[in-house]
Amino acid sequence: MPSRMALRTGLWLSACTAAALELPRRPLLLGPAAATAASKVNANELPSPLVRILTNPSFVDSRDYRYVTTPSGLRIVVAGDPEARDATLALTVGAGQLREPFEGLSHLTEHLTMAASNLEQKAIDYDGVANAYTAFDRTVYVANCAPRYVGALLRSVSSAVSPTAAEKFDASTTRREARRVDAEAQSLPSGAALDLELLRDRSVGPLSKFGPGTRYTLLPPKYDKDGNGADRAASFARKLFRERYGLRDATLAVVAPVDADRLASAVVNAFPQAPQRVFPVPQPYTTDPLPDQGAPDLIVSKQQPGRADVVTLHWSIPYDKVGGFAAYKARRPDVVAAHSLAHGGPGGLASRLKRAGVALQPRPGAPAVYAGAKPVVGDADTGFALFEIRVPLARTDGWRDAVAAVLAACAALASSAPSAIQSVARDCAALADRNCRDAPRPPTAVEIAENMRSERDPRGLAAAGRRFRAPPRDVAVSTLALAALLTPQRCRATAFLQRPESQLIQLDAATLSRRIPYARVDLEDALWQRPAKKWWRPPQPCVYCDLLRRGTTKAESPGQVESVPRPRGARGPAREWRADGPARAVLYLPCWRVSSGNAFMRASARLWQLLVADAVAEPLFGASLAGCKYSMGFYKDSGVSDESVPPAGVRVALAAPAPELLPRLAADYASKVNALADPTRSSSAGRFARAKQLALRERNLDEPTRRALAAATEADARREAQKLFASAARAAPKHAESLVTGLDETASRRLVSGLFEALPELDKAELPSLEVPDGRRPAGPLTARAAWDHPVAQDACLASGVPAMAGVCGRV
Repeated sequence: MPSRMALRTGLWLSACTAAALELPRRPLLLGPAAATAASKVNANELPSPLVRILTNPSFVDSRDYRYVTTPSGLRIVVAGDPEARDATLALTVGAGQLREPFEGLSHLTEHLTMAASNLEQKAIDYDGVANAYTAFDRTVYVANCAPRYVGALLRSVSSAVSPTAAEKFDASTTRREARRVDAEAQSLPSGAALDLELLRDRSVGPLSKFGPGTRYTLLPPKYDKDGNGADRAASFARKLFRERYGLRDATLAVVAPVDADRLASAVVNAFPQAPQRVFPVPQPYTTDPLPDQGAPDLIVSKQQPGRADVVTLHWSIPYDKVGGFAAYKARRPDVVAAHSLAHGGPGGLASRLKRAGVALQPRPGAPAVYAGAKPVVGDADTGFALFEIRVPLARTDGWRDAVAAVLAACAALASSAPSAIQSVARDCAALADRNCRDAPRPPTAVEIAENMRSERDPRGLAAAGRRFRAPPRDVAVSTLALAALLTPQRCRATAFLQRPESQLIQLDAATLSRRIPYARVDLEDALWQRPAKKWWRPPQPCVYCDLLRRGTTKAESPGQVESVPRPRGARGPAREWRADGPARAVLYLPCWRVSSGNAFMRASARLWQLLVADAVAEPLFGASLAGCKYSMGFYKDSGVSDESVPPAGVRVALAAPAPELLPRLAADYASKVNALADPTRSSSAGRFARAKQLALRERNLDEPTRRALAAATEADARREAQKLFASAARAAPKHAESLVTGLDETASRRLVSGLFEALPELDKAELPSLEVPDGRRPAGPLTARAAWDHPVAQDACLASGVPAMAGVCGRV
């Protein structure tokens, strides 16, 4: 048997992206056939049960993975996670709401499976919980337990999906669970579920029949007159269970604080089922449920209380129109198209709508436009995805302009030059690689199990999570093909408004008969035929992505903070510190004005903060995309007991995913802030209006603060910023401090000096003395956690690698 290290030359599984590596020459085998089968293994002949070691290059994922296949064909990934508290498993089967003879049958079968096996109570007995949900093309069962019970929980799940489990689907249980399904359907949907509900009336094929089911679909009155409806539903549920719950079409993921080899053995022992008959997968009636209708299909519906007005636009993306499902997975045109349409840089749709006062930022730094695609039937060429663009509205009457701008931007994308799309694809690929190495967290059991559904070959499992497995030229071809489908005639738009115009929603018979009232609205030809080539531009090539591609994102472990000696005649803070660790720079400027400010001064300073965040968002969009972070705020209490030191001050914090990016980020950020502070220049009225709107929407504002925010002008905010930095410059030679991590001493000193030269008023500060630094440790604000001024997860829209997370540009 080869050593454990030799086996780690196999595949690896990641929460984000992956690159396929060569197969292990001799996989690790479990079971009685191990001794004789080891010499017979080759790339095309896999004995069962078989366990392969999967390795993971992610810096944050310390799990030990195994890939398991059982005689029944069940594909399993187990992960020994020393940091997990509980054992968690997720099982997916191929029964979904678009693959059933009538609405709700898959949902009912899910309920019957849970009830017949008593899985929920068993999980409780094992100090855990169990649940399930039915999606478009799959049903997912999730359970957890105390680690010592993982073997028992696995056996319970195995029993729940065994071929004999359907024999317990009797009429009384079916009638009871049908009532529960109906009770779930009575609550009005919200969010994405509400969007899907309103798409049903405007679609064809399986999407028009999509739904969780009700007592009328499960127990139709014409079949239930004599009380035989439950027998009929139970019979259909047993048939669906036999055909769609076969383990050959199932996947299982287990994450537990248990040794991976022991966990793999427990899985193999819990699922001893023999191979079963394979039934063909039901195909959808159509691959294009939202076909061309000759004009935009626009409806208006009343928004739910407490939710902001929003416009959503949907298109169906048939896989056969973009080169097939395999090409769609490899090239990910949905990600490139979403990034192109919803990017926050100059010339984008978000910039246009914000400047026009149409789009609303839900909170400071949040995206103004969201875009992405969700696979609906995601495992065959006959499937399709739903592409969505969502615009939160700043004002109710702006919904027409939002729809028109989105349609125009889609048309401009479709007519873009392939070279421009190739540039976007290269940046997306660089971000995908970075997200692989710097995954924010390991994948959940559900994410692993769902990821396996789209990749049956273990040799391709590592690449299944990769967002881009094709050259930029091929990605551009598929992206333009997808953009050609985003036409006004194929669009289904919905405006959710708190106070719709009275002439839009009329209480006619058709409206009143709908469970969710809405009214159809005609969109003038002049609006949806308006060209966007004059104002829309795709994302510019990202300089930060180029630096990221050349650099390394592996951060050293945090080291001891040490003082940086200051050269004679250099302008900078009184104390400079550096340490090993992730690339970060923090400049703390104590000043008396922050601690002595009144309500109006604080309101003006807050407006200045928001003005800066809005002003740098577009120029530094590439930096945000690459994972850089920036923040400028006011620290109320530094924790210093010396009365001669101002107890409050201004803090500037910068962070980058790689040391190579930090100096560029510091220079770009400081120059933008300095330009904004120039009293001879003024920002657009719309920018200050957006800043004030965000400030007034903040929670827990007292009445004096609210009045001060309403009364403050842009001139007040600029004057206050100038006075704050002037106060900070006076105190800087004695009290200012900086901390830089991830850079060497020379680079740290150069970065801090550059900040002092570029930030407002600091270039006028006196030179600090060269006295020997005292024994004081770094000030608290240098190491305190920063509240970043922009969406930290801005780049999660690009190739997160997790199907449940990927595909939404601008996700926060």
